[in-house]
Amino acid sequence: MVGWLKVDSQTILSLQKRVVTHNTRITVTHDEHRTWSLHIRQVKEADSGCYMCQINTKVMKNQVGCIKVHVPPDFVNNQTSSDTTVNEGDSVTLGCVAKGFPEPHIKWKREDGRNIILKSTTARDASKSEFIIIGYMGVYG
Repeated sequence: MVGWLKVDSQTILSLQKRVVTHNTRITVTHDEHRTWSLHIRQVKEADSGCYMCQINTKVMKNQVGCIKVHVPPDFVNNQTSSDTTVNEGDSVTLGCVAKGFPEPHIKWKREDGRNIILKSTTARDASKSEFIIIGYMGVYG
């Protein structure tokens, strides 16, 4: 008997050609010789992890393969600033939070290309960035 499992949750995905998980994106193929393949359609971030092919012989044998699903960067809108108007001489705080895998890096720039005088309020967290912008109006992240 040949079976596929998701290692972290110990979920049995298939036994021989029969898929036993309720995940309809998963299928198994066999070439009628020695090759068994696990297929995952429309891969999601939750599919990241290690998968084990297990052969139930007198001495059980297994092979593990791991996948990392890349997720395109996207802004977390309710934690990211929108257009802001301030009076000259005032200070303004703009926040920008992005998610994705690998973790996105945030870079601030002005639309007109001029320098931004800034002071970071966060350290070492590239996915969360908040700056105090001093002395400029119409600055967008």
